[in-house]
Amino acid sequence: MISEVLVNDRPAMNGALFEVVERKGLGHPDTICDLVAERVSYDLGQYYLKTCGRVLHYNVDKALLAGGASKPRFGGGELVESPRFYLGDRAVSFFDGRNLELDEVIQASISSWLNENLRFLRLGENLVWKNEIKQGSATLNAVEDRGVSNDTSAGVGYWPPSDLEEMTLSVERHMNSPAFKARHPETGEDIKAMSIRRGKDVEIVLACAMVDKFIADVPDYMEKKASVVSDVRSFLKSEYSDQYRLSLTMNALDDPSQKQDGIYLTVTGLSCESGDSGQVGRGNRVSGLISFMRPQSMEAWAGKNFKTHVGKIYNFAAQSLARIITENVPEAGEATVTLVGKIGFPVHQPPYIFTDIRTKAAHDLKIREKAQTVLNAAIDAGTIFQPEFLFSEIPPHLMQDKKEKRP
Repeated sequence: MISEVLVNDRPAMNGALFEVVERKGLGHPDTICDLVAERVSYDLGQYYLKTCGRVLHYNVDKALLAGGASKPRFGGGELVESPRFYLGDRAVSFFDGRNLELDEVIQASISSWLNENLRFLRLGENLVWKNEIKQGSATLNAVEDRGVSNDTSAGVGYWPPSDLEEMTLSVERHMNSPAFKARHPETGEDIKAMSIRRGKDVEIVLACAMVDKFIADVPDYMEKKASVVSDVRSFLKSEYSDQYRLSLTMNALDDPSQKQDGIYLTVTGLSCESGDSGQVGRGNRVSGLISFMRPQSMEAWAGKNFKTHVGKIYNFAAQSLARIITENVPEAGEATVTLVGKIGFPVHQPPYIFTDIRTKAAHDLKIREKAQTVLNAAIDAGTIFQPEFLFSEIPPHLMQDKKEKRP
């Protein structure tokens, strides 16, 4: 194992001159793909353990949500063509001479996630799915028994999140909270927040699909939109008023002069009903955000095998290691960790670890030694690479089940 620690005096992200952060919300097509694939991945792993005594080889991280067609109208419209969810890659479907009936497991996973997270999209009613999962190669099917990585990949994580990152995440979570939906049922789950900071000036640009059955006409839409913006602005002011100069825009493309065709009106509160498609891996990183000024892996974390795919495991582990460093090395203001894995190598022994620490005390050579000692202890313990730790470490904004943490 090669481990390199770089210590420098560059400012942490809060001290940077500018920053850009995006959050694709719960109902965004990319997020739906990520979280449904992740639910299926977890449920498949548990199904294998229960029926076969061990996790068999699988990866279900290739998903496409193909947009449908709709006719929204004030008071309630209709879907003309249902969106379609395609799930692919590989999974062992025969064991000891019997068919494992994976279709039933997958369908139950998709249905349960939709029922728990979205109000108006249901499998078999206005969403169809197609199973494109195949058996997989014999060589890869053996990696679980050997406890080695099934891919060559890298994971990147950082800690702590910046103020803008926390702000962007909190805005979407606020708007998709049960309390907010009770006050504003006209807001859909398909929400996206783009935040831009220049010094202490922050602009947040929101996109929020509005549900037609709760809206009477264009003036009602504009009034309810204004109420939503006021609610979000009050939330931001209560949390961040003393720190930043905030401006907020929502549904900037709206042109009420075009009547119904000029506003963001939907039947289900989801853009996937009208042609907007999504894919696994195009959405939020393991931080729950797309932070454009940060190093980040383009590897999709969702849907991958939680026992042997370092493309998933190392992204979560890297973020955990970055947090462990900043919590145990007082001089470290911010840390970024990159883990590189190689196919066929033990998952709990990353071949390469690169750590970048930002601190005002960069001249202190002991910081590097402290960080390396903390890293070695965490790696040697090995728990951050195990499924039990992985699912306990997934932050609430990524959890595919709102009701409880997965064991």
